[in-house]
Amino acid sequence: MKAAEISAELDDPIFGLSCARSGSTLLRWILDTHPDIYAPPELNLGRLAKDLYFSLASLSGLRAFPQTRDPQIFAEIRRTFSDLLDPRTRARGKKIWCDKSPPNVEHRELLSLLFPEARFVCLHRHPMDVLHSCLEACRYGFFMTVFVDYVRSSPHDLVTALATYWADVTETLIACERELPRLTFRIRYEDVVANPAATLAGLFNFLGRDWNPSLVDAVFRTPHDTGVGDLKIELSGRIRQDSVGVGRSLPFELRGKLAERVAGLLTELKYDAMPPHLDPAVDTANPKGQAASGLQWLFETHLPARLSMHSDRWATLQASYRFVVGGDGGGSWVLEIKRDGFEVIPGGNQAATTVWIDAIDLLGVVRGDLNLLNVMGQERIRTAGEVPKIEALRELIELLRTDL
Repeated sequence: MKAAEISAELDDPIFGLSCARSGSTLLRWILDTHPDIYAPPELNLGRLAKDLYFSLASLSGLRAFPQTRDPQIFAEIRRTFSDLLDPRTRARGKKIWCDKSPPNVEHRELLSLLFPEARFVCLHRHPMDVLHSCLEACRYGFFMTVFVDYVRSSPHDLVTALATYWADVTETLIACERELPRLTFRIRYEDVVANPAATLAGLFNFLGRDWNPSLVDAVFRTPHDTGVGDLKIELSGRIRQDSVGVGRSLPFELRGKLAERVAGLLTELKYDAMPPHLDPAVDTANPKGQAASGLQWLFETHLPARLSMHSDRWATLQASYRFVVGGDGGGSWVLEIKRDGFEVIPGGNQAATTVWIDAIDLLGVVRGDLNLLNVMGQERIRTAGEVPKIEALRELIELLRTDL
């Protein structure tokens, strides 16, 4: 089947537009969970379209976009995108593909010319939480290319650089919403995590897709393609609120014209000056007095049952792990995993790797209320001995995961 014929059977695409660190990977997983929508990892199609236009224009003796806007070149780029995405979309039984890539914001005009009926989902997040997430990512050695020019312009003030980036992107998103009101949908990260059913019902209605509230619970049970995106979501088990309000802890204030600019955008987006404060520990652990029995059940009943069900995971975990759990109901448990079996030893004290964590954090992580990467970054979990890679630690947490 030719690309043009394949493309005719698919609906117009969706583009997710946002700042980096705005929860866009969560949005991708949500969209990808819908039976009609294929949302792969970040493809940076806007940048690809710009480069393709440059190459094709050069071969035709024309100048690059936006100096020229040649319909034949647009058609050729559309064919290229169809060859890339339509077969993969159809192979998954889907009807529409979506690209959420933060750099697409820079190329929104070209994307809308290529696909005049494409829908744009404009995702917003409070700037203080965006800044907190950006700075946290830098701690782990991640640095997005979208920040490069901003850091170059303010090399000694990373906060100003990142706040300027947020303001520039947010102004572009708002302009897009005003220019294309029929084709754009504004959504706030805070609303997605606080009230996912109502918020997502509006989103899928805008996209012309059937809505079923059960999709919310299916997001983390549905397989999604891996690739470029936020590692933190892979360490999550549900849509959680514990990243809302983290920016309140940043020890600085924006000043001068940048502060005025950000304040105006906050008003436009109906945000307060500071993000709402949510205590991530709320409802994280069992009520006081139940933690002891909860931890004993977790290690001595639930964990052996999970290990029996998932013996395929032993190959990557063959070792001994001692969990030292502090706080209410705390204690120590050693997990011995060998090729031919396993043993859980209550009160054990000899193991190749020791993991220290408080009960409230452990119960929060295994229930999916806290993110393992956040807990590690805040040094609320420590390891010693033959320290496992984060993948192994994540696998251990997955084995402990429960709806306790």
